[in-house]
Amino acid sequence: TVILTAAACSGGAPSRRESGTSNTSATKELKPASGGIASKPANEFPAPLSGALAEISGKSSVPIEAPSVLPSPVLSAQAFSSPALGYMIDLYNCPSVLPVNDPEIGTGQCGPATIFGRVLGQKWATEADSSAELSSGGSAERFLSRLAQAAVSGQLGSLSSSLSTCPPGSAKLHSNGQVVSTCSMGAGPSSAASNEPASSGAASGPQLAEFTDGDWLVLSVVPPGQGEASAISSVTSQVDQLVLPPDKGVLIVSVGSSGNSTGMAWESQGAAYAVSNSASIASAYGMATRMTKLSS
Repeated sequence: TVILTAAACSGGAPSRRESGTSNTSATKELKPASGGIASKPANEFPAPLSGALAEISGKSSVPIEAPSVLPSPVLSAQAFSSPALGYMIDLYNCPSVLPVNDPEIGTGQCGPATIFGRVLGQKWATEADSSAELSSGGSAERFLSRLAQAAVSGQLGSLSSSLSTCPPGSAKLHSNGQVVSTCSMGAGPSSAASNEPASSGAASGPQLAEFTDGDWLVLSVVPPGQGEASAISSVTSQVDQLVLPPDKGVLIVSVGSSGNSTGMAWESQGAAYAVSNSASIASAYGMATRMTKLSS
């Protein structure tokens, strides 16, 4: 599978599990543009998205969508597009406002440490994929998982290349009504996940926690020393408060001392979309649920 990168560029049921209460109105209000929110021109999006969208308008292989509201001010953006794959917008909190695609973005004081988030859209079936592969639920899940990782890669760092689901037989724990599989990702970024339980305290590498919420797969990476049980409890508690968009999707959380970097990716109408936010699950969710189509 080909995943969109800067170098490559020039509806299902509501996913909240049954709780005895209705989430119908919230689902209708929050579902992404691909589910029906009206489109608008680039200049009506918040800066710097407005400039980034104007830069890539008409240059993407998939319909362009972006959040109509950003959870906090963002100062600068890089925009990439590919007629073969799709588009990607990187958002930066630089010390000062810089024009879209300014050469200083991504370097110096506006380097990777200032990445706030990412918005991307990609063709669902690339030439590297066969229709048979994409018809499999497992393949679709792997594709969305890679796309969510691509969205959050600026915040995941060295972990971004190694994330995968826990193997069969992994330890399980109950957290806020969820059955969570836990496993060790090993000491190195390329190490395969093992079924050593996160609660054992013996693993020297990051821990992976995995559970499902409706049609969504949730993966949480917990670095050593972060307190696996409390971190997992915090993630499951926050996810339990969400009405996730009504499409198959993957949510990835990288737990950190200063925030939970979060990436979300979902399938919609023959395309895949993803957003990320370096601050919190709620901020990424706010971006995902306010996706709005760019009008031509």
